[in-house]
Amino acid sequence: MHSSISSTEKTDRGSDRGAVFAIKVVAAFFLLLALYCVLLRIVPKSDDGPGLYNTNVLKAQRYVRENGDFDAVLVGSSMGSVMPIADHSERYFNLAFSGENSLSGMEIIERCGEETGHYPEVVFVEISDALESGVDKDLLGRTKGLGIAWFNRIENRPDYLFYSLAKAIYYQNTEEKETDYAVMEDKLAYWVNAKSNAADREEMEAYIALAKEHVDMLKEKGCRVILLEIPNHQELHDLTESVQLRETALRFMPEDSYEWYREDWSDYVMSDAIHMGERSAKIYTEKLVEKYLR
Repeated sequence: MHSSISSTEKTDRGSDRGAVFAIKVVAAFFLLLALYCVLLRIVPKSDDGPGLYNTNVLKAQRYVRENGDFDAVLVGSSMGSVMPIADHSERYFNLAFSGENSLSGMEIIERCGEETGHYPEVVFVEISDALESGVDKDLLGRTKGLGIAWFNRIENRPDYLFYSLAKAIYYQNTEEKETDYAVMEDKLAYWVNAKSNAADREEMEAYIALAKEHVDMLKEKGCRVILLEIPNHQELHDLTESVQLRETALRFMPEDSYEWYREDWSDYVMSDAIHMGERSAKIYTEKLVEKYLR
């Protein structure tokens, strides 16, 4: 009898310890979750993510999460992504994607506008050979359904949080650089060689025609669309593909019917032949803001 009672007591004590352990685990989980939510609020949000693709998804998700409620939006490729338009107002948004193009950005604006009824007053559209990569359907897929759910947003992921924290602690530098980056000779040689040959005419016309459809759609929705020929290195200006792209775009979207903004490429310093250096990108952006947004 005594042995039976002792065994029962041991079982009860074991059950109690198991219950206490389970409570501790649950409490620890919610404590860590609360701490993580606090960190999400206090850690400065980085404008980029861990890797170019994550940065693109981050931009797209932020735009959709804000219901596209911006006065001015810039769409384009990595050439446009270096332009600090958002520095001039929280109502301005840079939706240019590295490795992508203006088509993906315009598609996101249109889809978001269809759902919310809000379209930007001004849309800056980069016209470049990057259009040939077409619309990124995977990127668009990350901006709908579970793509913008709390647990799947880039800015809520642990790797993004710790990336932002590390960047804020070690890499944030608000000092203006005194000089632009020097052009790397090998990069310039690569692009001179690439743009010395004509692109496939039918393919280029197909993508320019698609860009025109998106531009016309935005104009129909009341947007003022400004087409940009963003400066590259001046040695690329008159090469075969550059001229072909310019002439094709102007044929489909002539200056008497569409607003174009073009600058003398020699006025800007590049970081790697096709991307403006930090100071040049800042100057170029300031000119756009002054001309169209003030």
